[in-house]
Amino acid sequence: MNVVLYARVSSHKQAEKDLSIGAQLRALRGFAHEQGWTVVGEFVDKAVSGRTAKRPGLRKMLRRIRRGGVDAVLVWKLDRLARNVEVAAAIDGFLRRHGVKLISLHESFDDSPQGRFIARTFENLAEFYSNNLSQDICRGIRELAQRGFYPHGRPPIGYTTVTVKDGTAERKKLVPDEVYGPIIQRIFSMYLSGKGGREIANILNEEGILTNTGKRWSSQRIYSILRNPIYVGDLVLGMSPHSSENQKPLWLRDVHEPLVSREDFEKVQAILSFRAQTPGAPRWHSSPYLLTGLVRCGKCGGALCGTAAKSGQFHYYTCNRHYKEGKGSCPGIRVRQEKLEAFVLDKVLTVILAPENLERLVELVNEELAHDIKRIDEELQRIDREITTQRARLARLFDALETGKLGIEDLAPRIKELRKAVEKLEERKEELLEARDTREVFQVDRETVLSYARDLKGVLEHGSLSEQKAFLAGLIKKIVIHEDKVEIEYRLPHPKPKEDELLPPVLQSITSGGPEGI
Repeated sequence: MNVVLYARVSSHKQAEKDLSIGAQLRALRGFAHEQGWTVVGEFVDKAVSGRTAKRPGLRKMLRRIRRGGVDAVLVWKLDRLARNVEVAAAIDGFLRRHGVKLISLHESFDDSPQGRFIARTFENLAEFYSNNLSQDICRGIRELAQRGFYPHGRPPIGYTTVTVKDGTAERKKLVPDEVYGPIIQRIFSMYLSGKGGREIANILNEEGILTNTGKRWSSQRIYSILRNPIYVGDLVLGMSPHSSENQKPLWLRDVHEPLVSREDFEKVQAILSFRAQTPGAPRWHSSPYLLTGLVRCGKCGGALCGTAAKSGQFHYYTCNRHYKEGKGSCPGIRVRQEKLEAFVLDKVLTVILAPENLERLVELVNEELAHDIKRIDEELQRIDREITTQRARLARLFDALETGKLGIEDLAPRIKELRKAVEKLEERKEELLEARDTREVFQVDRETVLSYARDLKGVLEHGSLSEQKAFLAGLIKKIVIHEDKVEIEYRLPHPKPKEDELLPPVLQSITSGGPEGI
């Protein structure tokens, strides 16, 4: 019987215990060898919650199963595969559709109705344990915060942490940072004096002051500081919206030494609130700039944003870094909105969507894809031969061990070496198979592309601004603006294949509480 192995740990601390990935795989390999099964793949997820199906290792395993040649999935315990009943049911349905059994090393059940009931019971217990654990964690965090300790990891800029004794345990408390504490106080002072976020960021950047992560200041960073109640000595702890108790965030006052007086903090919040209600530039979703998100600065590589001048009479695409951080960050690129948009639309209609250019592009793309598929097939054949050779060597070593010709001390290093070699080859094979599938999906038909391009051309000429934006976002990768030229990097226009959903939702549901919501 051909089996695949799946192992998972939800945290780095868990990986350090006997439930580590290595420990799980060793046990699974040993069991498969005892049963005479052939392991055709090993898949792992490190520090990933079992409450979600969005796990790289899990998705790779499901794609491997879909290609066939797998009879069973072997796991250490069912909760390694899923800690959510909905996810478990979706995986179970997927395995059943492909005729694949699920085998747990530590839980005994079969494919009978009674066995399936037992398996579902184990899964419900796993979800209950996960939910209960998350509530205990939330309560623990709140209790620590209420006692004046800092319950998180890295402290915010302006503060540092000191370790204090709490009985036999060591806890952290926030204290002002000697270097960045005065800078935070200065930011609040400058804002109260009438300066805006961008102006404050420019002042700090021009003085050569960097953030605590070594980066330049931006207006977004300034405003996030101004809104953070931690600088007035308060600590706000959020809870999962689906928790059964204390659903509102917990706001603790005067937990640690403040950097800003409460009076000044409240004044800043009042100014922020007033300015937020004042009509200003349109938000992203209603931006009148057609090329938003596509244009890049040819000098620094940053995005261009829409800006207005002369009380809104003129509109430009301007380097975002230059606009928000000053000329010390980038000398800047600025181009008139109507001029750039007219140029790009003209080139899209007359050059990119020209039938003769599309036909040639289809030929080039398909030639390159065919060449890649041929190369991948050759590499897969070589890897298959190598895997067969290495497994034959392993089999001979096990035979020598069973017959007593050589001892475990002599064979163990070589067996470990060969197993690692097979693992690497299997991983490489999986990568190549995924790459081959991707290239097959993106092979294109000339008539399909030309027909789709004609439809898109009509959208570009007569569609609404939002339709035109969506079209350009699907066609153009990026537009780089230089002083003397414009570079347009685009992709072949063809209908996108529907995303292959490995695990479709079982029920209309909401996400339950857990570590993700803390």
